[in-house]
Amino acid sequence: MNPLNLHNALKLYDVIAPHLPEEENIDGLEFISKIVDSIIEHEKHKDFIDIIVLSTEITQEEILKLSSQELLEVFAECLSVNKVLLLKDFCLRIGYHG
Repeated sequence: MNPLNLHNALKLYDVIAPHLPEEENIDGLEFISKIVDSIIEHEKHKDFIDIIVLSTEITQEEILKLSSQELLEVFAECLSVNKVLLLKDFCLRIGYHG
């Protein structure tokens, strides 16, 4: 998996921004957990899939065939490879709000 170009990174930010935790000093596991909890709480399950589709070459149909463990691994890798914390900071600094 390669990092997204700026155009697609902004698309990713549009999807993930409402789910990003406000806290900045949290560990990786808690960060991912807060995003997933927000997706569930707001009943935006499609956002989980969209984040993976935007970040990988995996199709929605292929995603639905993955095990729960595989889904979490791919999701975590998407966040890591695309430096979501840095992306959030970048978007805030340039005044991008989607």
